Amino acid sequence: MTTSMLLLCLVGLQVVAHALETGEVVTPVGKLRGLKVAAANGEPYWSFRGIPYAVPPLGDLRFAKPVPYPYQDEVIDGTRQRASCIQDPQFLLPNEIMSEDCLFLNIFAKEINKKSPIKKKAIFFIHGGGFFFGSTFIYNPGSFVTEQDVVFVTIQYRFGLFGFLTTEDENAPGNYGLWDQALALKWVKNNVAAFGGDPIDITIAGESAGGSSVSFLTLSPVTKDLFTRAYSSSGVATSLFAVNNLNKEAARAIAIFVNCLDKDETRMGKEVIQCLRSRQLSDLASFPLISNSRTLFHPWGDGEFLPKSPFELIKDEQYLEKIGFYKRKYLFSLNNQETTIYGTFLFLNEAIIFNDTTLSEEEKFNRWQQYLSAVSEEVIADRLQLDNTPPELLKKLRDWYQARNPTPYDVLQLLADANFIIPTFDLISTVARNRNTESWLLYFNHYPQFMKGDLKGLIHALDLAYWFDLGAGKNFLLHLMAPGATGVFEEEDFRLRRIFSDTIASFIKTGNPQVAPLKELRYGWPNFDLCNGYYLDFNPRPSIQKNLKREVRQLWEKDLPSWAFQELAHQDIIN
Repeated sequence: MTTSMLLLCLVGLQVVAHALETGEVVTPVGKLRGLKVAAANGEPYWSFRGIPYAVPPLGDLRFAKPVPYPYQDEVIDGTRQRASCIQDPQFLLPNEIMSEDCLFLNIFAKEINKKSPIKKKAIFFIHGGGFFFGSTFIYNPGSFVTEQDVVFVTIQYRFGLFGFLTTEDENAPGNYGLWDQALALKWVKNNVAAFGGDPIDITIAGESAGGSSVSFLTLSPVTKDLFTRAYSSSGVATSLFAVNNLNKEAARAIAIFVNCLDKDETRMGKEVIQCLRSRQLSDLASFPLISNSRTLFHPWGDGEFLPKSPFELIKDEQYLEKIGFYKRKYLFSLNNQETTIYGTFLFLNEAIIFNDTTLSEEEKFNRWQQYLSAVSEEVIADRLQLDNTPPELLKKLRDWYQARNPTPYDVLQLLADANFIIPTFDLISTVARNRNTESWLLYFNHYPQFMKGDLKGLIHALDLAYWFDLGAGKNFLLHLMAPGATGVFEEEDFRLRRIFSDTIASFIKTGNPQVAPLKELRYGWPNFDLCNGYYLDFNPRPSIQKNLKREVRQLWEKDLPSWAFQELAHQDIIN
């Protein structure tokens, strides 16, 4: 499976909308021209694509905070998709181009230039991609916009090297991608009224790395007054793909890679960053961004956007109170088959190892086992904030998973739990500590009939097909990640799509995600709490359940830290 196939697996293909007419909207930043197009459901809506919210981050603005895009006297053209941000070219879809000049957003609305005293609710959506790829290219919310009558905004932001390179000091403080998101959010707050939206009632939402971005924004003092609600799907700030301790090491590696630093040098001064700014884009973009299960450039506690690491911030109740964290409402969701994203990476590596003709069968097996152990060690070290993982601790964890899953699926489940399940409970438990703050947990526990192969359940990112117009991308995703799946929605899928869309829309509009038939449940959909852990088991027959993944939480939240303490104490005694 190629990496370009991987992207399609994750997010699907773009739905091509046919233009009906053009229209213009006057905003505080100038006049914008958009298109009236048809959604997948046949209904018309307005699309304003490729609207710049920041000055192109070129030259001295490379590896720097974004600068707001100035007022324009000429009409800004919003009738076409603009370039995606820099990523491995293999991740680009057909007809998609990339550039450092990529800080654009898209606005979608059912109607424009209609005077009304009632403002529409707005949603600000952040795409996923593991903080090293992705774009707004495939996210078409046409049906959602026409059915729910909200103003929908999708944004692009820098990621990977260009979004998160940092020396962890004043020379390159990093988090440029988060600053991009914050600036785009400010743009929406200042301009959404021109599209009929309510600037004082904005919901931020995102999936995977976008979900992580959402919770980074909830933890930052920079964005404390910019939104009222937050929805994170399959990713939060403590997801291990969103944070690790490789930033300084990665910065030094890229500097050596493009001859801005000698191998014997250790200090990354201003002159090194200026050298990196002067290097050709092609030289920088060819640097590999993945090592085993880890990506190399991430958000971090820079002291400004994030005063401390997210692991520390979620424990600081006084800080959370100060930034208004508890004044918002929160929705979190998980899919029942999150392992698939890591299955793609693991089996790519498996193919590389077992197709190596220079190795004997025994060498192949040993190398594969070494790879699985290395991945597991990284996960434990990142989660427990350890410099390295004691061998006995690794064995205990692998034994626990192997007793419940056949190898190598034990590592897949381990990765899914450490990146999605446990981190989501980090954040929703943080919210639940304050009894005056409302939060809900949704577990998308659907087993679509079109999943005809060995893999069952709702794979990572497939929840997007239940509220976005992903079109043929849904079929392609299933073809590659779930062989044998037909990709054809059954009647119950269409019914779930409407309920899921209504649920998200209700959260956006009222701050309460309960809609029919959820209201028909005996006690409604209770807030998540620390005692019962109420969640919505979302499927064709939704129900309220308690304490999702109780056994897994016991392992990661209590047993594993206890084992680590024992092993480290034992090592100290020996030493």
